[in-house]
Amino acid sequence: MNYAKVVCVLLCVTGVLVWRASHVFALGISVIPSEVSVQTQVLQPAYKTLVVKNPSSEAAIFDFFVDDFEDAIRVRPKNIILESGQEKRIAIEMLPLQEGVFVTDISIVARSLSFQSFKPGAGLKVPITLTVTAQKNNHLAWVWWVIFLDAVLGVLFIAGVWIVWRKKITHKQ
Repeated sequence: MNYAKVVCVLLCVTGVLVWRASHVFALGISVIPSEVSVQTQVLQPAYKTLVVKNPSSEAAIFDFFVDDFEDAIRVRPKNIILESGQEKRIAIEMLPLQEGVFVTDISIVARSLSFQSFKPGAGLKVPITLTVTAQKNNHLAWVWWVIFLDAVLGVLFIAGVWIVWRKKITHKQ
């Protein structure tokens, strides 16, 4: 009879633990695309978007961080609140200052809105590869031609005003 009580208690404890384990939920994150690859030129801005979805059963705050190269890669907005099942687009802005291949991650962390919630947060990393080539010289040559032509036109305008002014003075005498 003593063994029957022990077995009964063990079965009850096991049942409670199994029931509790089956009712534990965590916050979730869904992101499309799962990775980002961008090719651009030095000082040439590039833009991509991520679609972030909250698949969990409660609202959550989502924070976004760029792990490296914060001076060249930005995520806008830095955080959002998503209701259960809601999704939003997040902008990734890239303005590289030098050539190279830059590999980093965008970290996304979900945390509960309620301070009393016992649900653990979630996090994931979206790999991003930014390939930057040198800026084409044709663009720079065109800019210098515009500056040169502006200077020539400015000199011609000033010379024309001076000639007209001199003729008016000469005709008055």
